[in-house]
Amino acid sequence: MKSVRTIVSCLLIISCCTSSLADDYWSTHVVRIADDLAEWPPYTYFVRKKNGEVSKQIAGLSIDVIEWIFTQNNMAYTVELLPWQRAQAEVAKGNRYHMLLNASYSDKRNKTYLLTKPYYQLNLFFFYSKKYHKKPPRVTGVGDLKKRFKTCGIFGYSYAARGFAANEVDAWAKNYDLLINALHKHGRRCDVFIEGYEIMIGFSYIGNPLMKDPLLGYAKLPGLKQEPFYMMVSRRIKQGDKLVDIMNKGVIQLVKTGKMKALFEKYQLLYPGNDFYLR
Repeated sequence: MKSVRTIVSCLLIISCCTSSLADDYWSTHVVRIADDLAEWPPYTYFVRKKNGEVSKQIAGLSIDVIEWIFTQNNMAYTVELLPWQRAQAEVAKGNRYHMLLNASYSDKRNKTYLLTKPYYQLNLFFFYSKKYHKKPPRVTGVGDLKKRFKTCGIFGYSYAARGFAANEVDAWAKNYDLLINALHKHGRRCDVFIEGYEIMIGFSYIGNPLMKDPLLGYAKLPGLKQEPFYMMVSRRIKQGDKLVDIMNKGVIQLVKTGKMKALFEKYQLLYPGNDFYLR
């Protein structure tokens, strides 16, 4: 991932004007969404211009999903990308922002926010340096990985759903470029990091093809199921439960009409199947 740029924030405002399915409150109030400034391609990212310059336009599967849902419900919304820790804190307070788009599960988050049903999932791989491992290390699962290797991560991210306690991941890095560089360094701070294959591939959308690093090795982590991702709504806002209900029903509509599958195909993602949403 590129280092976080000198973009403090970028505001995308879209007003949707079609037949309303939302209740009176959310059809007359703007839903204010915050998410990660460091980007989460192909789910949320800044569109690049032809010259590689970062535009102010925000795109991705998550953006397409919420735009369709809010359009169907005659609802207006904004999306602003902030440093991830700040985005979480602001939504938790519920004053300026109401909702986050891309979050894995943790018990702490479940207590702090209202979670929607999951709307996509990641296939989890561990990444290592070929400078020190000519072949993929043989690991039997998360427990084995934790015993034998130093695991690093992105500052502010939760690794609970991947089987790690907070003190078991050295989550210091601001971006994935720093993580990868740390794997390659002599006397390295990190042996491995764990991430969704879809995310690492997704950086090609923003002109940073991380997976083309010839020294970056990766392998599927045994024993870990796909990691589901959720939208999170502040527990402190009025009608927060109603907003969650709107998002959940909208996702189901997308699935039943075949539009969700089409969105996954648009971003060249493996569709998890209708049962993932309808079970």
